[in-house]
Amino acid sequence: MQTNFSPLKTDRDSSLLVYFSGLKTETANQFSLENYYLAHENLLRKNNGIYLTAEGLHNFNANPTQDLEDNISFRARYQAGAEWNILKDGYLDSKNQLKSLDIDKTIQSEIAKLQNSKVNVPLKMNQCIYWFNFQKTNLLNKREKILSEQSEIIEKLYFAKKLSKDFLIKNHTRIAEIKGMRGIYQSYNEYFSPLFDSSFFSFQTPLFDLNYELFLGDKIAAGAENNSLDFLNKSLIEKINNQNKWFNEIRLKTYTRYNFYDVISQNVGSRSYFSAGISSTIPLQFKHKEQNILEKEKVYKQLQVLEQATVNKRVELLNEAYEYRYQLKQYIIFHQKKILLNESIRQERVKAKLLDADFNPLHGLELIDDLLQVDIELLDLKQNLYIKLLKMHEKMPGIEMQQLIVPLFLPNYFNFEDETNRTVYIWSKTFEKYSVAFLSEYIAYNQFDEVEIAVTEKDEFLNQKIKLMEDLHSQGIKIRLMFGQNNMLDSKKVSSEMKDILAQFIILPKAWATFHQS
Repeated sequence: MQTNFSPLKTDRDSSLLVYFSGLKTETANQFSLENYYLAHENLLRKNNGIYLTAEGLHNFNANPTQDLEDNISFRARYQAGAEWNILKDGYLDSKNQLKSLDIDKTIQSEIAKLQNSKVNVPLKMNQCIYWFNFQKTNLLNKREKILSEQSEIIEKLYFAKKLSKDFLIKNHTRIAEIKGMRGIYQSYNEYFSPLFDSSFFSFQTPLFDLNYELFLGDKIAAGAENNSLDFLNKSLIEKINNQNKWFNEIRLKTYTRYNFYDVISQNVGSRSYFSAGISSTIPLQFKHKEQNILEKEKVYKQLQVLEQATVNKRVELLNEAYEYRYQLKQYIIFHQKKILLNESIRQERVKAKLLDADFNPLHGLELIDDLLQVDIELLDLKQNLYIKLLKMHEKMPGIEMQQLIVPLFLPNYFNFEDETNRTVYIWSKTFEKYSVAFLSEYIAYNQFDEVEIAVTEKDEFLNQKIKLMEDLHSQGIKIRLMFGQNNMLDSKKVSSEMKDILAQFIILPKAWATFHQS
């Protein structure tokens, strides 16, 4: 029989894990690719290549200064004007970069997806640890309360020479261990408490397994990454070809100036005029082809690094998936330990009620403490499983957490008795030999689902039967009342006679008191 492991619902959308997966780090200085390229676009649009120029020169020597271009001797010269850079570092260069900006934006976006960004992992891990620390602290408080009460009894028995010192030391060791562990959990939570909203304590924490059909089946993540690499290769080459053309190496500008000269001459006064011109700078050897080859080699190297990174990330995911399944196996082992401990505790309770000579109250209390320890171990393992899933999810952009996980259903090997329907018949003479307490515990210990009890018109064991029925009803065990009087078959008043017999049990709830004639 397969049974849902977790007592909680396995609704993935409302689980704590899905809540954690949606957390994003928000800071005032957070880098935004959109904002960066918007600012870059605005900068390029404003770069029209037009500059205002101004120049002044004054000669303090006695000898005049000769302007070789205009063949004018002057004491001072002042020029003001405007220049327009057309090609390299100018208007057309900015327009060319603006065309490549969308390509560059897409390239950087794809690179960001391929790279393993872990900006949100610490926040998710901190909240996950915080939640589980809170739950483990509650269990530790329960353990300490039980062990402290147990310690008082052990001390009295030790001083009365009824127990050896080993029991006392063992008890104190467990209490010291609890205080140490609780101190670690509380110190962590006290530091992070102001940062988190406690409302997430209401989320569910079911157990999950990996969706291997998605995770390994068609290699969805790997295929997307390969497509991204191919797209990057084409986009980068296109960008290089646009930026490394022959005319991108030529500087070309036009200008206009206003010129004023303080001329050294008795006959000619100051002189001023406007001028316009054009100038260019052309390299003797163009290097755009060599630059193109160099840039492409850089691209190939970068893509090789990214490709290796994607392969490494895929290997990391497979390794983490293996570790996840290994920890899941440990979880199952501790779950089975918990079932065994529950069974041992149930047996000790039966011994206590039946006053069995083999009953040891200290052993029973140790079992309860062991059970709480296992609960803490299960929380530790589930915490590690959740953190492992969060790390894997961070390395798989574009995939929702709900796609990555599936609710886990574990086989419970100790629930095989739930598949059977066991019934026991109790003769009236049984009440002569055994007490109601013994019969009740015997039925519960053997896990009978239904009990049939013989009743008569004048039942001398009426009170014991009613008390047993009340005990069994509180445990959810079905009860049938049996009539074993054959002479009722020939009676014409069988209905009234049956009512008289059942009238003795009128105090019983009608919902569960049924009868069966045989």
